Amino acid sequence: MHSENLSPKDKYLLRSVMFNNIEGVVRAIELGADINMVPDDGLTCIHLVAEKGFIELTKLLVSLPGIQLDVLSSFGWSPLSNAVYSNHLEICTILLQSGANPNFRVVFEQTPLHIAVFYKRPIIVAELIKYGADVNSVDCFHQSPLHLAVFSQPSATITKILMDSGADPNFKSKSRLSILTEAVLVAWTPYHTKIISFLINFGADVMATDDIKRETPLHKAALNGYVPALKLLIQHGADINAKNAYNQLPVDLARLHGNHDATEELVLIDDFFTYQELKELMDKVYS
Repeated sequence: MHSENLSPKDKYLLRSVMFNNIEGVVRAIELGADINMVPDDGLTCIHLVAEKGFIELTKLLVSLPGIQLDVLSSFGWSPLSNAVYSNHLEICTILLQSGANPNFRVVFEQTPLHIAVFYKRPIIVAELIKYGADVNSVDCFHQSPLHLAVFSQPSATITKILMDSGADPNFKSKSRLSILTEAVLVAWTPYHTKIISFLINFGADVMATDDIKRETPLHKAALNGYVPALKLLIQHGADINAKNAYNQLPVDLARLHGNHDATEELVLIDDFFTYQELKELMDKVYS
C-alpha cells in the first residue's frame, strides 16, 4: 500500500482499514480523514474492505455520507467487482443494498456479472441479477455473460441461472455466430449436449444462419461430427435439407470433413423421411 502523498490522518485511516480496526477508522474520521482518499495504487478504503471481506467495517463505511461506491482503482476495478472476485457474498449484498451499481463498467468494459460468471460464482451471479444486473451486457470483446458461461468458463448451473433470468439465447458475438452455433461447433461431450439442450429449450433458433456462409447450426454440427448434438438439433426441428451459400447440405459437409458417423446418421434420417413421405403419398392414393 503506497501512501507517501497522504496526510497523517489519511494514513491513520488507511492503516486502520488495513487491519480491520473499526475504532481506529472511527477516530480517523472524527479527525477529518477523507473516506474517499485515493492512495498511489488507487485502492480506496471501500475497495480494501470489499476485497478483504471485512463485513462490519464495510457496513460502517457505506453508512458514511459521501462515500463513493462506484469508483475505479488504478487496476480498473470497482469495490463491487473486488468483492465478486474475492467471493464475498455478504459484502456484495451490503454494497448493492447501499446503492452500488450492478452494471458499473470496470476493466475491459466488464460488469460485475461478467466477473462473477468468469470465476464461477453462481450464488453471486443470482444476487447481482436480483439487484438489477443486465444479463445481456457485453464487454469490449463483445462477450455476454451467457457467452462466458457457455465457452470461457463452462458452467451448466450458471448457464441455467442466466437463461432463467432472460439471457438472450440468440445473441451473436463478433464472430457473427449465435451462441447455439458456437456451442455446436465445440461440442464433443455430454456436457455440451446439455448446454445445447438448455439453449434450445430457452428459445435458441435451430435455423439461425451465420452472416457469411449462411449455415445453420446443423451444418456446423455436421462439420464438427459430434452425433449427439446433431441428433438433438434434428429432434428440435433442424432442417436436414437446408443449404448454405455454396448450395451444400449438412450431409455434404459431413462427407467433406470425413465425419463418417455424422454422414451415416444424416443419410439414415434422410432415407427415413423419404420413406415416410412416400408412405403418406401412397396412403393418399389408395385411400
